[in-house]
Amino acid sequence: TAEAARMEHAPPRTPLECYRDFMVSFKESFADILGSVVTEVLVGCGPCGELRYPAYAASRGWEFPGVGEFQCYDRRALESLRAAAVNAGRPEWGAA
Repeated sequence: TAEAARMEHAPPRTPLECYRDFMVSFKESFADILGSVVTEVLVGCGPCGELRYPAYAASRGWEFPGVGEFQCYDRRALESLRAAAVNAGRPEWGAA
């Protein structure tokens, strides 16, 4: 779309850089409740739990199902998601 063409994009990153950035951001965003309210975090990094790229082996006939969805049902995480979406100018991204 024309709007997408005008958007500024971050420079390309490797999958490991994306993973690192996600984990750092998570730690910083929830630092005040990690260890008390949040006592365990499980992160799935691939079909078998490992971090690999690409995640789907096309040579084996696998097809990528599409963009993933942020799924969380914790009240504080949903509030953080809504606030981040509003700050990004895309409040519809915060509707869970």
